[in-house]
Amino acid sequence: MSRLADGATEPRGSRYGAFGSLAKRVVERLIRFYTHRQDAVNRDFEERLREFEEIPFTRRDGELQLRAQVSALSARLTHLQRELAHLRERLERFEKTPE
Repeated sequence: MSRLADGATEPRGSRYGAFGSLAKRVVERLIRFYTHRQDAVNRDFEERLREFEEIPFTRRDGELQLRAQVSALSARLTHLQRELAHLRERLERFEKTPE
């Protein structure tokens, strides 16, 4: 293999001639781009994984418990609002009835 001016290596001769040599260079560039892109994806994935691992399990469990409590309180509030509306209707009917 001979070295080019920019430091890259020229692919070895191909038994398929000039076309084979050109195909090798094209494939080499495609693989180089893929490798570069895959390295970037791997770095991004590892960074996100590290961020995820920094969150303690107890915090996640606590968040789940808080969300469940908020959901339960919301359901309870809705129930109490309906009950209050029903009691107001009964009170209005009671006040409207003649004595």
